[in-house]
Amino acid sequence: MKWVCTNCGNHFENEEAGARCPECLRRNGIILVEKEKAPRAGESSGPEKNARRLALIMAISAAVIAVGVAMIVLLLVSPDPRSSSRYASPPDDFATAAARAKEAGGLDLPAGENPFSAPAAVGDLVKKWGGSADAVFARLEDTAKPLVNPGLPSGPFLMPQALATALLKDQPPRATPLEWALLGHAMAVRLNQPVAISLLRVPVGTSAHPWGLGLYATALFGNGFEKPATRILPFGTDAGTPEARQLSGPEVLAVVLSQTALGRVSCVQRPMELILPRDKPRTASDDDARYASQRLQAAAHLAPDLPVVKAAAVWGHVCLGMHRKARGLAEALVSEFEMLQQKATGGSFSHEQDLRRLAGFSALIQFVDGAPTGAVEALEKADADFAPLAIPVAISAQDTGKLQAALAGLPASDLPEIRYLRLVGTLMIRDKAAMQAALPDARALSGAYPGAKWALQMLFTLLMATDGFDEARALIPTIISGAPNAGELTTDLRNLIDQAEARAKSAAEAEKAAAESAATTGTPPKLEDPMK
Repeated sequence: MKWVCTNCGNHFENEEAGARCPECLRRNGIILVEKEKAPRAGESSGPEKNARRLALIMAISAAVIAVGVAMIVLLLVSPDPRSSSRYASPPDDFATAAARAKEAGGLDLPAGENPFSAPAAVGDLVKKWGGSADAVFARLEDTAKPLVNPGLPSGPFLMPQALATALLKDQPPRATPLEWALLGHAMAVRLNQPVAISLLRVPVGTSAHPWGLGLYATALFGNGFEKPATRILPFGTDAGTPEARQLSGPEVLAVVLSQTALGRVSCVQRPMELILPRDKPRTASDDDARYASQRLQAAAHLAPDLPVVKAAAVWGHVCLGMHRKARGLAEALVSEFEMLQQKATGGSFSHEQDLRRLAGFSALIQFVDGAPTGAVEALEKADADFAPLAIPVAISAQDTGKLQAALAGLPASDLPEIRYLRLVGTLMIRDKAAMQAALPDARALSGAYPGAKWALQMLFTLLMATDGFDEARALIPTIISGAPNAGELTTDLRNLIDQAEARAKSAAEAEKAAAESAATTGTPPKLEDPMK
């Protein structure tokens, strides 16, 4: 008898029913085509032959449909069977990493927080930008270069869907190095390019991310993930061929979670802003604090040794008002960097962070925490952005010479933190001419932070020290605003100003008399160190 296999299309002969296909060795889908005929008078009629053919065609069609249905089911249940991403399968896929994140404190991540997704909007952008890998990646680099945001994340994290949608509308947003790298990853998946996210490393003394959060790249691996990348698309650096380390799935999710947390509670635009006083402790709403804390905890669980995750935790804890915890993490980052650097003695050493920035963070947060015991040592390693901290260091040491040098070294800047430190140092030295020169800084701070009691108090103190008694009186209604005993305070402040004005007049008369006496006797008046 003659048979046909609907699985592989093989025709064969076999005298037994239920025969196995000799080609694919399957029993199912075997159809009898023709029995061995005993000698007979004539062949089958035309209609009978057509019926057999129709039956065969229908059987083959049914088998094809069954295979198609099976493939569709497979596609639906598989996370991304055809993805070219390193993060398409365990242990690097989103489902596995998200399950681990949940272990840290019950954080249940929705599909919208999957950083490895390559949604339809990305595919549309790939088409819009030319459709070929060379054209798309060249356009990505050109578009991202002027729009990389190196600051502290603020606002919702831009997943590939959101970033691609904005670019499709020709409304390119500023995005962090990590956000651009994830868009590049999604584009590579759409282009079927083997891809992963890499963390860039820089030589000692070279600038890295100014907040220690890391610079990232879309890395293509044309020869496989076990071999060096064939192309690196770095974001946030102009380095020609930066050193890059491929990140695992849990590490990528950790940095995304930590930066997502920061975006929810971000509180400063520059690190040195933290030196400014506050009328109330820095904090966040209960919902924001819970959201950020869960993600920082999950990130630390996924990548406990990753420095960029620790740096994000430093700023997250600062913005949540947890200064002591932030201080410990900042000090640990410096120690761990130096330990790794010592181990690399004799060879080149690269790192994803800049020690000069880490040391500056440590010194700054010591002052914020109110315990600057190691600030002097940290400042010796810090970069120039943190040099103004020499003013509170000199004040703590009660060293007038160092304080004067620190004041002289302040940059000519209108930044609030520089104005504040200039005022603090000037008030400590108590040179009247210098204090009069600092009055514009005090007025500017009071205007920049309307209603801030600390700024008003500094202006009031400076006015009192420079004989600006009328302007000080005019500040009284603003200073006592909201106070329950406004009437009593008004009286007290007016009396204080009146007494200071009387003392100033008396001192001026005494100074005049002393000057006249010195001119007669030739003996100069004795000057005292204002810091003593």
